[in-house]
Amino acid sequence: AIARRDGRVSGALRGEATGLDPGTAALRAALGDSLRGGLRFDWSEGAPLELSGIDLSGADYGLAGALVVDGLTDPATLELRPDLRLEAQDLSRFAQLAGLDLTGTAQLSLRGTLAPLTGRLALQLDGQTGDLATGVAQLDPLLTGTGDLSLTLSRDETGTRLAPLRITTDAARITGQADLQTCASRADLQARIADMAPVLHGLDGPASLDVQAEQTGEVWQLRLTSD
Repeated sequence: AIARRDGRVSGALRGEATGLDPGTAALRAALGDSLRGGLRFDWSEGAPLELSGIDLSGADYGLAGALVVDGLTDPATLELRPDLRLEAQDLSRFAQLAGLDLTGTAQLSLRGTLAPLTGRLALQLDGQTGDLATGVAQLDPLLTGTGDLSLTLSRDETGTRLAPLRITTDAARITGQADLQTCASRADLQARIADMAPVLHGLDGPASLDVQAEQTGEVWQLRLTSD
């Protein structure tokens, strides 16, 4: 149903859309080429498009909540402001968008802003993960199983930042921040680890660690301080 009045368009949609092309490779990978479900919309001339009551699902994920789309008249200023709940069975589809080699599952709330054309984003994520992995070999063993996650994720032309970051799993409780750039990433983490064996060969048992990780090319250097 669609209503038009005094430069305003509002209504509701339900159904299935196929052949989607949101304009960038990162969004194409994240959204896929088909969606089904429903939403309400409201747009006035000179104002953002407001989408509410969102209840959409793709191949292996579901979205619910609201989304504001601003800058529709100029792709260079296009900005999305989500307030969404995401259930994802395969986080790898969001890897390009986040700038990480993500895998695993998640049930997350997602708030913030992102600019599809430039790749800039500033997002707050909170929720639960399953067998989360980021592509950082020294970190990923600590993320297996069920985890509680809270992080602020930002990205611009200089790279991706996670700050602050809080993750709790059966293997570890991790807090800290990370600055991820191609072949030049660094992370500063504080971790209480149940067993060091999966992280560093030759060590085992519990530990409390301050970890500084720095990448040069394909090589990561770790500095560990234990108490």
